[in-house]
Amino acid sequence: MAVAAMDQLDREINGSSFEGVAEPLSPRSIVAAAVTRWEPAVHRVGRTLRLKWSGADPVLKGDPLAIARGVDNLISNALEHGKGAISVEVEATADRLHLAVKDRGQGGTRRTRLGGLERVRLDGRNRRGYGLAIVRRVAAQHGGSFCLRRSEKGTEAALVLPVLEEVR
Repeated sequence: MAVAAMDQLDREINGSSFEGVAEPLSPRSIVAAAVTRWEPAVHRVGRTLRLKWSGADPVLKGDPLAIARGVDNLISNALEHGKGAISVEVEATADRLHLAVKDRGQGGTRRTRLGGLERVRLDGRNRRGYGLAIVRRVAAQHGGSFCLRRSEKGTEAALVLPVLEEVR
């Protein structure tokens, strides 16, 4: 994943396009591997991370490294900006995979205008990363969507991807 990330960064800096590999893939193994990767960091700060999977393991068509980057960015964002337990909740249906990363942080926002563009500040701090922009790009590349919801109960960041076929 590190090599792929460096390759993508090089392409973005030098202005070349990055066309990922589109292949049939199992999202369950990708999501489970991401949770395993992040568990040590989450536990080091005294928080918990759990995976809850509902439904079959469908087949998606896409770039497995890009999807893994998207999941990593969702978990990383919850770890950095959220509070309490982090849950990765996946609901697989016949036509879509709904992957939500939830935490108990309220993620208060403050919006400002910069050069005609609206910029969101989380908890009064300047944005400094591109994590959710990467998730949005992964969603768009795969014909899916990204949604971020904040409430008194916490924050939910959801990546929704179309299913190629359902495996029973």
